[in-house]
Amino acid sequence: MRGTAPAKENLSSSNVDDSSTFSSASKFSFPTPGDVVQLLTVSSNSSPMILIVKKELLISYGYLQQIAERRDMEWQQLAAGGRLEDLVNSIFGEESYALQDRDALIGLVRVWAMS
Repeated sequence: MRGTAPAKENLSSSNVDDSSTFSSASKFSFPTPGDVVQLLTVSSNSSPMILIVKKELLISYGYLQQIAERRDMEWQQLAAGGRLEDLVNSIFGEESYALQDRDALIGLVRVWAMS
């Protein structure tokens, strides 16, 4: 007697509805630019690990602002008005090990200011 092979589940990408995942993910609310600035400035501890976290926060938030359907006006004003660049200088400019990060972040801030 022949056994019946179990039916294979079709896992092709045509069966996956990515649009609902994307639309639900895009509906979250951003923290305000003020909240992000507060997180960046809350600790004067400039240990390498703290600065890595601050750098990643700034890059991630800036990226989310760039891809947002509607950009936050306060964020645009921070970037274009020079306050964000000043903030980066004050956070990353005091430690020699953070100078490369500071320079890279200032470059990003200038790109964000132009867009």
